[in-house]
Amino acid sequence: MKTKEITLSIIIPVYNVYSYLEKCITSVINQVNNELEILLINDGSTDNSDELCVKMEHKYSKYIKYYSKSNSGLSDTRNVGINKSNGKYIMFLDSDDYIENNLTKIIQILKTENPDILYFGYNKVFNDDKQPFYSFKSEQDKIFNKDDFIIYELSNRNLSIPACFGIYRKKIIIDNNIMFEKGILHEDERWSPIVLLNSNIIYTSSLIVYNYIQRDGSITHKKDKTKNGLDLIDTCYYLDKLTNKIEQKKIKKLMRNRIAMVYMKAVVIGNLSDNKKIDRFFPIKRVCFIKDYLKAFLFMFSTNMYIKINKKLKEE
Repeated sequence: MKTKEITLSIIIPVYNVYSYLEKCITSVINQVNNELEILLINDGSTDNSDELCVKMEHKYSKYIKYYSKSNSGLSDTRNVGINKSNGKYIMFLDSDDYIENNLTKIIQILKTENPDILYFGYNKVFNDDKQPFYSFKSEQDKIFNKDDFIIYELSNRNLSIPACFGIYRKKIIIDNNIMFEKGILHEDERWSPIVLLNSNIIYTSSLIVYNYIQRDGSITHKKDKTKNGLDLIDTCYYLDKLTNKIEQKKIKKLMRNRIAMVYMKAVVIGNLSDNKKIDRFFPIKRVCFIKDYLKAFLFMFSTNMYIKINKKLKEE
C-alpha cells in the first residue's frame, strides 16, 4: 500500500495554554485533508493540556500525532516537531494562536509554485478585533529569487523574522541543519535569516493565514527583559560571523546594517547600558544608511542617552 504524501506539516508546541489550545487545534482540523498532518508537541505542560492533546489525537488519529516530553523550551520543542514531521513543507503554529480557513489555497500554492519559503499575511487579534499585517514589504502574490527578495526587503529596512508567518521547505532545514537554538529568547531572530539565506525561491502570498493573539501574560509582555536583550546581543554576534561569509556584497552590506540595528534594539529592550558585553562601536562599524548612522553615532557617544531617548519616543 502506497504511503500518502504529506505536503504540509503543522507543528504546534504546547505549554500551559489549555484555555486556548482547543481553538488552535480546531482551526486546523476543520481544514484537514490527506496532504496535511498536525504534530502536537507537549513541552512538559502542568495544566490540562496533555489530556486535551490525547483526546484530540484519539479523535483525529488519521491527522494528529502527539508527542510529550519534559520541559525544555520553545526552540527544542520546535526542533522535535521538525524531526518528527513527514511533510515536504513545515509551518509553526503557537498553541495560543489560530489560523484562518484557507489552508487548501496555501497547499495549492505550494504545489503550483514550489517555493522554498512562502510568506503570508497575519492578523493581530485584540479581543475580537483583527488588524491585518504582512511581515514583508515586497509585492504580493509573486515569486522572487532569494537575492532580489533580500535586497528589496533590507533596502526597505525590513526582514521577515517571526517563524510563524511563513512556510518552509523541510529539506533545506534538514540538509543545512538549521535548528532553533535551545535556551534562548527571540530564537526566530537567529533562525529565520539563516533559512532565508539558504533558500532560493520565495513566494509572497496576499492570503491572511495566521491569527496572532495579543496577550498581557505572554513572554513578549513581561517586565524584566534583561535576558531578552542579552540573547539578542548573542544572536547579533552569531549572525555577524555568518554574514562575513556572504559573497554577494550588497546583501552582506545590508545584512550588517540590519544586525547593527537589532544590536541597538537589544540594548534598549534589555536596558543594558552598563553591561560589559556591550560594544558601543559595534553598530557604527556596520550601518550603511545615513539615518541609521546618526543613531549609531548617538549609541556610541552615550548608550545610556540612546536608551532614554528611545524609551521616551516609545511612550509618546
